[in-house]
Amino acid sequence: MALASQTQAALRVLRTTQGVASARALTQAEQQALLEPWLGPDVPVDTLPVPQLIEVIEAPEGYDVAGL
Repeated sequence: MALASQTQAALRVLRTTQGVASARALTQAEQQALLEPWLGPDVPVDTLPVPQLIEVIEAPEGYDVAGL
């Protein structure tokens, strides 16, 4: 439950940050696919202490990395 709240808070900040075109939490399947080369195809990622990955797309004008 805490992870979901933290993820939503991070997304709210990102979505209101100038220079961020879009931000979304990756699905469980997307995270599994990213980790599969290192952990193997049968590792239950949902049971590991893996943080929620968020995809951030930068707007053409860029964003203030230090300020974010």
